[in-house]
Amino acid sequence: MQLTNFLQLITDLDNQITFYYQIDGQTFPLSKLTLTSTACLATSSQTPLTKERIAKIVKNMHHRSLPLLVGSSQTKSVPVYGLHIDLQAHTATLM
Repeated sequence: MQLTNFLQLITDLDNQITFYYQIDGQTFPLSKLTLTSTACLATSSQTPLTKERIAKIVKNMHHRSLPLLVGSSQTKSVPVYGLHIDLQAHTATLM
């Protein structure tokens, strides 16, 4: 999934929805976006990012056609192919 596709998918969501990503059945909070010239890497930490915070991070970017990857810089990063939205729990999970 490209970063632009991800941003289009979350346009109509609540600003306080939190984001997670899932790798091999394990769910991690999406806490950091690392932007490079070739990709956008989503990594985890303690507190998940909200839609409002993600919008602030990518607001001034001009080149948003980057592939969206999840994982960590130490381990293998995997591309994102889908998004599971749970409106009741106010969460969205990248898969």
